Amino acid sequence: MDGEDYPDSVGSSLPAQQTPQGKDAATQTPSHSNPLLNSVDYQSEEDIDTKFLELERQTLESMLQASQLESDQQKSEASQHQQRASSGSTASSSSAHAGEDDSNRQGSWWWHAASTYLQQAQQDIGPLESHQAHALAKDVTTLLTRIVNARVMRGLDPTATQLVDLAVFHLGVKASADSAVRIAPPRTDFSVNIRQRLFRDATAVALEACALAPAGKQSSAWRELASNWAPKGQSDAASCSSAVTGTLAQMFLRSLAELFKLERADVERIVHAAVAAHTRAKLLDAVAAVKQADNTSKARVAIDKMRHLAAVVDTFPLPAGSAEMDLVYSGLAGFLGYQDRKTLHEAYQQVSSSQLSVNAVAEALGMTS
Repeated sequence: MDGEDYPDSVGSSLPAQQTPQGKDAATQTPSHSNPLLNSVDYQSEEDIDTKFLELERQTLESMLQASQLESDQQKSEASQHQQRASSGSTASSSSAHAGEDDSNRQGSWWWHAASTYLQQAQQDIGPLESHQAHALAKDVTTLLTRIVNARVMRGLDPTATQLVDLAVFHLGVKASADSAVRIAPPRTDFSVNIRQRLFRDATAVALEACALAPAGKQSSAWRELASNWAPKGQSDAASCSSAVTGTLAQMFLRSLAELFKLERADVERIVHAAVAAHTRAKLLDAVAAVKQADNTSKARVAIDKMRHLAAVVDTFPLPAGSAEMDLVYSGLAGFLGYQDRKTLHEAYQQVSSSQLSVNAVAEALGMTS
């Protein structure tokens, strides 16, 4: 991202009355730092599913980091060989790298699309008066300070409502008619590790919203986001389609990535790992559901399950040949037979609206030609 990075700590103070009222009253969820499931802490199946998805994401990121280290070493060795190669070989290598860059850009189209959507939303908000923008900027700083302190001192994750407020307030500040309005860093530790962790939390919120959309469901936090950013008449759960929800999810993550001043490479790594973990969990869930269904309803069950997965991967498709989907396939190979994978692949092709998405899930299922 452009601009200077946030310092590790800030000693300024802001008046307490600038804190947004009623925005963070929701119950905080436990930190994900403890990898053990506790039946006392997690009473519902939804809580358990959420915990397992987080463990899946952590495992994938750890595997990717180890894989990246090995890959970097291999690239270093290959680079030494290339330096001794002929100029023709060097030109061929450059062409290959250009193709790899094109592939990576294809998987990140949402990043550019979100920027366009945010600019349009910014225009719709209209230029805010200077005093309004300054008030929103103070609200952002106060809320960020509270969120980070809760994480560092008490191990609490931010609520979805708090993250939505940050995104909405941030866009409001950008819509200011006064170009001098700036958001001050929070009055606490705001290192890159903290910012990346907050963005992971935001990514989980965005993916959950996408997954709920096909069933016509919305969380209260997402309803608030939709009321601010969705096109008129499309903010409620009944009329907010998967496509509209996907657009909002892209805007939401782009806005927070800019607020947290994260590099695009870090954003993509976090989003890709989360989507891959979500894909693996939903494919396993779909296979179990199909196996339990009778022969006359297997295809319908598969399509229904894949529709919810497509709402996520269509919104944030991974680039072709991604390491994340390769790891997903490696983990699924021992659980899914060819017929299982074929059934899910055919169902996914019927419900997905994105060829990039179809290709990514095909790689996860090992169904590429």
